[in-house]
Amino acid sequence: MIFLEDIRLVFQKFCKLLPAKSETIIVVLCAISILLAMTTPRFHLLIDKIVVQTFLQYFQFTVAVCAASLVLVNHPKYFLLAASALSLVILQSFSFLYWPSMNWDTPIQDYYLMDEVSSNYSFDQGMRYLHNFTIFLFPAWALWLFSKKNGNRIHFYLLTVLAIALLVNSGVAIYQWQMDIHFLAQGSGSAVGAARATGLLEDSGASTVFFAAMLSGVTYLLFVGTCRWPLKILWFFILAFGFLGGVASKGRIFFISLGLSLLLLLVLQIFKAIRNRSPVVILSSILVFSSMVLVWEFAEQRYPYAVQTIKQLQSIPEILNHETPFNELMQRVDSDRGGNMKVMIKAFTEHPVFGTGYGSFYANFFEHRKWAEQGTGRTYADPPASLYLMLLSE
Repeated sequence: MIFLEDIRLVFQKFCKLLPAKSETIIVVLCAISILLAMTTPRFHLLIDKIVVQTFLQYFQFTVAVCAASLVLVNHPKYFLLAASALSLVILQSFSFLYWPSMNWDTPIQDYYLMDEVSSNYSFDQGMRYLHNFTIFLFPAWALWLFSKKNGNRIHFYLLTVLAIALLVNSGVAIYQWQMDIHFLAQGSGSAVGAARATGLLEDSGASTVFFAAMLSGVTYLLFVGTCRWPLKILWFFILAFGFLGGVASKGRIFFISLGLSLLLLLVLQIFKAIRNRSPVVILSSILVFSSMVLVWEFAEQRYPYAVQTIKQLQSIPEILNHETPFNELMQRVDSDRGGNMKVMIKAFTEHPVFGTGYGSFYANFFEHRKWAEQGTGRTYADPPASLYLMLLSE
């Protein structure tokens, strides 16, 4: 009897520890999933093993399911709201893209919306975007839920993951920049031809946005009062190393986005200095302003294309007086992406309520291409230049 009683006590203790351990496991898995998303988008191409891609996809899918289950248990109403919204997007995409072919004598797979852009292709594009969004929606949501219970531990996991991702991508990008542009560059599109380092990300466009966003966050950490000085010194070296990685990407978006982020941080620091009347905050504002000047000078010396883009904003009064201000601005800055934006704006103005169907960008592009090229010049079917306009139009 005593033996059975001991077993019962051990079992009860195990049952009490299991939820806490499962929460820790889910947190770690979510952090690993986010890390893999920022370091392995081309990993299956680098080692030429399709099984690796399959493993990564199933791993991230499994983590998303576990995180979604956690959200369902803790906030069932919010989970059902999110699931309903995703289901409505899928239904809207399917009905809008396949509706023209839904009759007895037209096979769905043979229907083309516009210039060889089929319903299947458009629907697959939309579902690919939605899949990637959903895969990381629930892990991020789960981490946010856990942060309410144990914020310090969650912050530690997340900051560790972000630091590793930034350091790894920066190291690879710097090596590509200085030593061999072909190093780990398989599947990176036209980046190699343009001598633009991608790190381990999809292409040079993704790397410029990644480095700008990460460095903006690291810069913010340097001025947060809760971050202690030993950690600030560590983050400063990570910032310097990451900045070199961003420079290696050779993208104007990196300099423009990082410069705007520093400008916003400067404004916030100024307001904070006025409110608190703290000499430390005033010194921080001076440091932020100095950082902006250094970034500007560096970009002006090495990458004048980025600076020229920013200088076009000085001509805003002149551009506004033009007969077609948007066309004039896009022609000066980026006529190709300007044409894509005009296509999405045109699609929205014609279908402002229900959109044209999630995933229909390329069908809209070929439909309105000739109109969009008026005033901006020749444009090409690149990926959507603005995620916000894409969602608005579709």
